[in-house]
Amino acid sequence: PRGRELLSGFLTLLDELLYHLKDVTVRDFLTSSLGGFKKENLTLNSPCRRSRHCVMGLHRGLDVFLDLLFECHSFLIFVLLPKVTHFLSFFAMKAPQFLLTGVALMALSVSAITVMAQPVPSGNIYGTGDWKADSLGNHRVVLAVDKPSDAVLADIQWRRRDLNPEDKDIIVIDAATGERIANVLRLEVNRERGRIVFQPKTAPGKYYVYYLKNVMSGSRAYPTVKYPPFKETASPAWIKKNKLEGKRPPRLPSAEVIQFQAIDQMNSFYPMEVIATSAEKEKVLKEHPGESYIIFTEDRKYPIRMTTDIPYKWIEDNRHDHFSGKADKGEYYVFQIGLWAARSEVNGVRVGFSGLVNSSTGDKIPASAFTCFNTEGNDVKGNAFDKNLSVAKDKVQALWIGVDLPERMVSGVYSGDVTVMAANAESKSVRLSLEISDNVIANHG
Repeated sequence: PRGRELLSGFLTLLDELLYHLKDVTVRDFLTSSLGGFKKENLTLNSPCRRSRHCVMGLHRGLDVFLDLLFECHSFLIFVLLPKVTHFLSFFAMKAPQFLLTGVALMALSVSAITVMAQPVPSGNIYGTGDWKADSLGNHRVVLAVDKPSDAVLADIQWRRRDLNPEDKDIIVIDAATGERIANVLRLEVNRERGRIVFQPKTAPGKYYVYYLKNVMSGSRAYPTVKYPPFKETASPAWIKKNKLEGKRPPRLPSAEVIQFQAIDQMNSFYPMEVIATSAEKEKVLKEHPGESYIIFTEDRKYPIRMTTDIPYKWIEDNRHDHFSGKADKGEYYVFQIGLWAARSEVNGVRVGFSGLVNSSTGDKIPASAFTCFNTEGNDVKGNAFDKNLSVAKDKVQALWIGVDLPERMVSGVYSGDVTVMAANAESKSVRLSLEISDNVIANHG
């Protein structure tokens, strides 16, 4: 029973690894690393019959693991590492000590190369295209199939901001012929990724995956938008032929993601509507233990658009306590602070300013020149007022801040502090630096 329990745990780990690995570099690295752990390097001389059975089971598991690496999918270390740690703890208690070294080295090898397997959103994989948006929606993914096959697997890391993507239709079009592909099977669809299998008709060739087809009704001023559900059009014979009945497919060629496209730049999700994954958000939380909320500084060029997610851009920037910008004399300069109520509701949000000082000359920009439009302002009669701002748990609030720069001022770098405060949470400071040019802008910019 102990041997069966050990083997079951090991196979569970292999199952997770096979499900989450994809990158070719990862496969090559693991193949070479794990090759040393095959049976010629593991002793079978233990006097304990149960131990010998465990070792034989591990041999078979490793052989299968190495053989099946080519059907793996993208690896998520934040999901797997706790499983690996738990398994190794169990292994240490249950297994002979000489086996622990081999499996520990395997886990370390996996951990060492996980960063290479992470798909990273970047400007070169987001663009625009030309198609009939009225019938297909405003967004699509461009895929490439390099060789003929009856079925290919597309693993699309789309990081969608819309809710319930599993309830929406997916349309696959052959770019060469313009025909819709009927044999399309969804394996997994959620906000972070979509894994679909389809039957390519042209190979090599490109394919378009439209995933936000919408139907509009009502007036132009007040339209009603609905997203049709997915239509099951795949032939049962095709599904059976390619052994796609189970949760995970057999070995299938991959369709490569070439680009995420929007119908125009205004409809593009990049970069402020490309969501961070759950694993990435969990990493941010671990880097900020015990904090009720987390702030991110952002340039005015990238307006904060989402209130239910943080964008991947903030993960990449990793900018929480500082911001720098460039402005002209006489400009009304604005920037943003994004407040993520990560762990609890944040009440009574206020923003304070120290004013900015030119360290070279001593010249100052007074605190009175600053305004946070989300927490204060002037009414129609010109009377100043404060707004009671609260942010619900796990929501994101944009704090737009402006500073009125005089036309007559000394150029140079001005620095000071912006402080975000809350009635029920800790305060956070941002070091602000503005580089003022010699140019005087017209009409305050």
